[in-house]
Amino acid sequence: MIYAVIVTLEFDLYKARLWVRSRRLLLREPGTTDFPADECGAKTLKNGMAKYFCLALIFVCTHASAEDFERYNEVTQYDHFFSKYSKRNFGPNFDWRYFKAQAIAESRLRKDAQSQVGAVGIMQIMPRTYAEIVERSRYIKGSDTNPQWNIAAGIYYNRSIWKIFAAERPFQDRLDFMFGAYNAGKGNILRAQRHTMITDLNPNLWASIEETLPRVTGKHSKETIAYVDTIKEVKSALK
Repeated sequence: MIYAVIVTLEFDLYKARLWVRSRRLLLREPGTTDFPADECGAKTLKNGMAKYFCLALIFVCTHASAEDFERYNEVTQYDHFFSKYSKRNFGPNFDWRYFKAQAIAESRLRKDAQSQVGAVGIMQIMPRTYAEIVERSRYIKGSDTNPQWNIAAGIYYNRSIWKIFAAERPFQDRLDFMFGAYNAGKGNILRAQRHTMITDLNPNLWASIEETLPRVTGKHSKETIAYVDTIKEVKSALK
């Protein structure tokens, strides 16, 4: 696997690397552009005065194994929330560790994580998306920076995606569709499905989406595919 490592003055090294591999969503709504348009390089933010971020991108080839993620078995303070809201949204037989693995890919389980475009918390939820979830949900009511409600909202959002991709397909493929849409946006995955139908690929298999997603999101498709693969790697290490 190829890991992108960022040397930066302003970002945590892991978070910067993750930002390159899985650039945060803007709206996560069908019909929208889900990735920010900026590129790696010099960044300018204006808060009264310009602030420049110089980023150097270094690609390091390494073979990651499940053992690299095993240390997260010792990080258990949020396990209760992953279990509780997984049961609430997906039933008692669904393995809640899928969502812990997703959270590790999103934020390294950091409750104070914040992306460059404003996604916050353990599940890296955009404030606008969180507000919409609070409006629809009967039980999510706290701040998006509160670990409990951030995790609850992320799993709730996953459930809304899960319902969309309900066609008959292998369980793992349905998981991949869900996590891929969480990252790239539901609309982009649906558009990639439409492309499979004109190229004689099975629209219900994630391998087909890996083939057609580049036609929809361009180079960002690599980030989405890496994101889904990372979740599977992490999940295999969790006990």
